Amino acid sequence: MGTDHRSPVRRVVVGLDQAVRTGWGIAPEHGRVLRHGVATTHAHRLAVLELALQFAGGDRRALYVCLEKHDHMPVTRLTRFDHDTQRAGPRQAAPERSNATLIGMGKAAGRWLELCDLFGVPLSNRFEVRPATWRSIVHGTTRGQTEVIKRAAMVFASGAVGEDVTDPDQAEGVCITVWASIHGLAMVDGERARARMDRRIEKELARQGTLALDALDAEVANDNGRRK
Repeated sequence: MGTDHRSPVRRVVVGLDQAVRTGWGIAPEHGRVLRHGVATTHAHRLAVLELALQFAGGDRRALYVCLEKHDHMPVTRLTRFDHDTQRAGPRQAAPERSNATLIGMGKAAGRWLELCDLFGVPLSNRFEVRPATWRSIVHGTTRGQTEVIKRAAMVFASGAVGEDVTDPDQAEGVCITVWASIHGLAMVDGERARARMDRRIEKELARQGTLALDALDAEVANDNGRRK
């Protein structure tokens, strides 16, 4: 039988700044961002994952998805649930974190995760990152006015893709993608290594426990034999 000389498929990451307008990017492990944009519809989201899967050579095991983690964000304002919360244009500043805003973020994450299920992306290939984490590593700006933070993301993203990125949602999607393709995958690998070690330890403890029980049974049997 002949030897398969094909190179192993390189891992590919989709980075998402999920919201009503989701900034996204696609990059190979430790590689340059290949594609980026903003997704606002189901068709857009579907096209993003289809494209990423193509870059992964059709191998779902090589496809990873990183979402921004929003569970730490406090509600700063209550609002009615109406269409005013669904904005179509790019944001110029961060919206107030109302109950509707956070629920919208949760819905957006759910839509992407549902597509991950549809595409067969393994659960172990999905991970999250908080804004402060990726910002501190990617461009170093984690505090200050919203405009300053968004500007830092756009400057970094423009350099990362080699063209001007003027949409803050798209810029943050690129930044998350860069973080995920390097630090995110390293985090996933570390967690998997720890899980493997834990399984080995559990297996060894179980083996030693079995040996100890066997030795105890043998000792009891010997004692019973001597008494007879």
